[in-house]
Amino acid sequence: MPSSNLTIENRPSTAGRYMQNVFVRQIVLAVTTLFSTFFGLIMLAHFSEFPALSGMRVLNPSAGAIPFLGSILLMIAILKGAISSRIALIALTLILTLFGNIGVYQNGAMTYALGSAFLLLLSMMSVSPKRAYLAGLGASILPVLVQLISPLPMDEEVSHRVFATLLTIILPMHTLLNSEEDTNSIRWLSFKQLVISGIIVWSIWHLIFNYNNDKGLESIIVSTVVLLAVFRVKSPAKLLTIVLGILPVILFFFAIDFNGSIAIFALPMWMLATFLLLNLPTAAFLSGIMLLTATLSVDTLSGAIARGLISAYIFYVMLSIWLYFRESMTLSSALSLSSLKANSNYIFASIASALLLLGIVNTPFFLAGFTVAIDDSGIRWAALQLFIFVLLTSGIWSYLAHQKVIDFEKDKLRQELEGRVTELKRANNDTELARKALADRQEKQSQVFSIIGHELRTPLASIRMMYDELELEKSAPYGQQIIETHDAVMSILDDLKIVTQPDRVRDNNKSVDSPASITERTVRSLANWLDKHHFNVHISSDVDSTQSVMINSGALRQIVTNLVKNSAIHSQGTDVWLSMTGATEEHYLNLSLRVEDNGKGIPKEQRGKIFDAFCRGETTADGTGLGLYIISELANMLDGDVEYFESERGGAGFKLNGRLPLATGNDDGEEESKPTTNPLDGKRVLFAEDQLTIQALTKSLLIKQGAIPVVANNGLEALEIFENQDFDIVLTDAMMPEMDGYALTKALRERAFKGPIVAVTAAVIGQETENLLASGVDIVMTKPINITELSRHLEQLLMSR
Repeated sequence: MPSSNLTIENRPSTAGRYMQNVFVRQIVLAVTTLFSTFFGLIMLAHFSEFPALSGMRVLNPSAGAIPFLGSILLMIAILKGAISSRIALIALTLILTLFGNIGVYQNGAMTYALGSAFLLLLSMMSVSPKRAYLAGLGASILPVLVQLISPLPMDEEVSHRVFATLLTIILPMHTLLNSEEDTNSIRWLSFKQLVISGIIVWSIWHLIFNYNNDKGLESIIVSTVVLLAVFRVKSPAKLLTIVLGILPVILFFFAIDFNGSIAIFALPMWMLATFLLLNLPTAAFLSGIMLLTATLSVDTLSGAIARGLISAYIFYVMLSIWLYFRESMTLSSALSLSSLKANSNYIFASIASALLLLGIVNTPFFLAGFTVAIDDSGIRWAALQLFIFVLLTSGIWSYLAHQKVIDFEKDKLRQELEGRVTELKRANNDTELARKALADRQEKQSQVFSIIGHELRTPLASIRMMYDELELEKSAPYGQQIIETHDAVMSILDDLKIVTQPDRVRDNNKSVDSPASITERTVRSLANWLDKHHFNVHISSDVDSTQSVMINSGALRQIVTNLVKNSAIHSQGTDVWLSMTGATEEHYLNLSLRVEDNGKGIPKEQRGKIFDAFCRGETTADGTGLGLYIISELANMLDGDVEYFESERGGAGFKLNGRLPLATGNDDGEEESKPTTNPLDGKRVLFAEDQLTIQALTKSLLIKQGAIPVVANNGLEALEIFENQDFDIVLTDAMMPEMDGYALTKALRERAFKGPIVAVTAAVIGQETENLLASGVDIVMTKPINITELSRHLEQLLMSR
């Protein structure tokens, strides 16, 4: 693909900026080129002996020489970039207006016909869009006033038609100049304005000048019918626009047939109608047909007619350029010497192709003896050939340029797509790296919490076992407070377990129980604590909530505990109400628990984040801010959710919704889950634990259960003992020096030990349980060890074997 001189630009708002520089430059170059051609013909007519050009001769040669040289110089200045496009457009408009009106004063309607339509369009484009209408009126009226004061008599037949045509096209062109986008609706509106203006102006023209031409009246009648038919149409069908777009061509043919050469002066009006209704190539083709018909049908070299036709040609070119730039989102770069050089291959290709086609068409005529004489008919033939050549060259150039634009757009889109794909890949890679980094960071945090939990739970477990051994809760006056402090620290560790890895702590060990009973037992267990805080609890439940269901009782117990304690500590109220209702649906119980207090409530601006971790709200009481977050996580274990509402009792309200399966006769309840025998009685137990206090306390518990424990300080020592003795059960800590519980378990399984292995761990956060089970452990328990729970697990394990 050859190097492109194209640039991609967004079409600007027409009301915000007059025109693109590239568009203005094309307009100025087109007008100066056509003017230099026109004045070149005048000079040729003056200094040549062609009889056919005698009608274009002028008395003063400078009248053609000065504009000819001026247009050439302006063209060169634009191509060289010596003058800005905007200034060039204004200067060209002012110069043509000045010299044009001087010409009108000297020559009358003949010069008015020359500078009519295209000068009107130039004038409207030279000012801001809002002032375009006034500029158009001035460009139309000023030459008429000049004719009135001119010593030459006014050629009313020409001047009146030109003036009526200009008044007709001002309004639709003003609408186009002020519209921000080139849409079908804008074009349709402009077309209707053109029809309305035409009907009004030409009807007045007929009435004032008593021009009772039947064909003219018929055209007005047809236009009125068209207006009535399309006036209420907001979005015309394609077929309708095609029909209406062809209609101006037909009407112009009738005008030429009846009025002859004088119909030339209304040609801009018919062309504008076609351009407003049809796409640019079709409109340009049909308007070209009208121009060609006029060129071949009238006396094109006689005074005002020739100038009116030239004005129509210039208007045609300007209209094509204007509407092309309005339609096209991809604008070719402004014409310059560098762009001409860069695109010379396309220019030569289009010229060569046009000449080849003309040669193919005309060669048979010349071979048959056709000759061209320099006379009136010869000039007509030359004009026809030139017109066809220009159309062919323009068409081929447009096609080549269009293909170039398409290739350019394809390359640009391909580059953009490749860039987007690269950016997407980079973003995906960054996201993946960020995800891995976050996962690693979370895993490291989990490991840290696991270590912290282990280091805290181990001494706490020892302390709690000593409490139980000494029955410290019966000691006055601080025994019970010491136990409560211990339980509070253990509760914080449990909360951290849910916060750091909620998906790994969803204990789904369910039992048969009644939601109402669990709630009542939980509140009873809080009775002493509530009395100390001078807080009252009111419980109510319906019959359905007392049904037996399969439920994670621990989750519901912790939800009730957290909600009641939150109310007592943070609400600054005196009472809390717990109401539980249920509704049976097939094999499920839809449970609803409402907890309301009479405290200060929660401000509206804080309600959206109260279930976030570590959100404490407006409270002076101590706490981690995890209570409500834990509740929202625990609600998932009940296949439900929790939400806040504004209680009618004046304070905060929380509603728990859950969906629980109803218990059947085959479900095992809590009572049945208790061990019926003592699986430790008489069993030899190998116990590996590095913490001496826990060693002693656990050994004492095992002995009380009738077991025969043998204690090792680590896994390596336990393995040596195992080599020399037989054991029924192995009880091991997870984290120990020398050899931990994982390695000990694997070694025992490799040595064909078939008995139960129970791992006891304080690292409750992380993948501790999964890793222990994967190493060969049968049961995983947390510190401090609960002998009743251990017995129940061992009994279930032995029964399953």
